[in-house]
Amino acid sequence: GTPAGSPITYRGTTVSSALEPFLQKDHKDIFAETAIFEWPGDGLLSNGDKSISRQGSWAEYSFPAIFGYKFLSGNAESMRDPSTALISRSTAIALYGTENAVGKTFQYNNELLFTVGGVYADMPQTSSFHDIDLFLPITNKKMDGLTKNTDFNIHGCRIFARLAGN
Repeated sequence: GTPAGSPITYRGTTVSSALEPFLQKDHKDIFAETAIFEWPGDGLLSNGDKSISRQGSWAEYSFPAIFGYKFLSGNAESMRDPSTALISRSTAIALYGTENAVGKTFQYNNELLFTVGGVYADMPQTSSFHDIDLFLPITNKKMDGLTKNTDFNIHGCRIFARLAGN
């Protein structure tokens, strides 16, 4: 057991979203950019009478930049808007019949309406993120439990960071 009063050492793969403001504010010299990334999951995307299932993740707009996603149209910054999402080229073609999908809308899980703010090139099979075809904005009210969390014992996400300078 752990002696009374000693801190608990956590060795899991998820972290608390409460950590991110500290990384951004107190360690700008170390972390150039950070991005909260929620576990990917399947979702239903609907456009008119067409519905497709795709794996997506709630993430910050900075995530695609950290990992060098290539945008064919639009951009990752558009996802600063809580009702704007990013989709892969193959998803754009499956849902709209064209890769030129910026400005088009879709319903997510028959619940939320999103506008496409960017279409990115599909990631190669060698990428850990090759099966993520959709990024939803973590600033959406649906994710308030994660983004407004201040409890370091609640571990519900991953935080990726791009290191500054050297």
